[in-house]
Parts: sequence; structure tokens; C-alpha cells
Amino acid sequence: MGITKSFRLNARAESMFNVIKFYHDNRGGISDTEIFVNGIEMQYENAVQDLNSAFKSYMEEKLSIMPDVLSLFYSICNMLEVLSYSEGNTIEDQFSLFIAVNDEFSTVFTIDKESKERQPKTVQYAKAWENIRISEGRLSGCGEEELDNKLTSIGDAFREYAKK
Repeated sequence: MGITKSFRLNARAESMFNVIKFYHDNRGGISDTEIFVNGIEMQYENAVQDLNSAFKSYMEEKLSIMPDVLSLFYSICNMLEVLSYSEGNTIEDQFSLFIAVNDEFSTVFTIDKESKERQPKTVQYAKAWENIRISEGRLSGCGEEELDNKLTSIGDAFREYAKK
């Protein structure tokens, strides 16, 4: 369950909200929260496309001198894009965690909002790297050590990106 948020709408936004509410009330109903969530999800799609595109462009530019590394970067992005959409964040956010787990050998945690307990989240990123390593190894003929070296190059470019 999420945290209750409080905010004010200007007169125009409140009027638009009331129109949407009236529309849905006459067609089976929808909660206020669902109206806001639907609006957020619609805006998220546009925002995340722009943010992901900017991130990929930067990384492509940095990695363009190493085409075989760039290919690995694309494979990682394809895998992480699914996670980013399911968690409601960006590829950059997922990439940061992926690099922390697989290049820096860190442990990633989530914190339960109610119990405040830390829960490890490392497994999904390690499993993603294992799957990428298998498929990329088959496609490119690279061994594990070579793929790990390529990941380090990608991690270095990402850390440069994170500094800016």
C-alpha cells in the first residue's frame, strides 16, 4: 500500500478532474486514485521514452569506438528495459543497479515501507547478466572473461555518465 499524498489542484485542473470523474461515474465508476494513476502512467510513457533515449544516446557515443562492446550494451538494455517498465523507472536506474551487482559486486536492497526491513534485490540482476552472458557468448563466441571485460568497459562509461 502506498503513502497517502495530499495536494491541491488549481481551478482548471480540478474542473478537468471533475469532468473525468463524472464521465467514469456514469460508466461504472472509477476511484480518484485510479484517475491519478492513469494520468501518471500516460505521462510516464512519454517521459521514460525521452529519458531512455537520451541515456542510450550518451552511452552509444561513448561506446561507439568499441562496436563489440556496444552490442553487449544493447543486449543489456533490452533485458533491463523490461525491468524498468515493470518497476516504473528508467533504464538508467536499472543500469545503475545492474552495474553495481555485476561489475562492482555490490549487494542491492529494497526497503519494505511497512516493516522497514531490507530485502536483497541482487538476484534479478545477477540472473539477467547470466542470461545475457549465455546468449551473447553464443552469438559472439566470447568467453566469460572477455564478456566480463566488456562489462567493465560499459561500467566505466556508465560511471562517467553518472558523474555529469
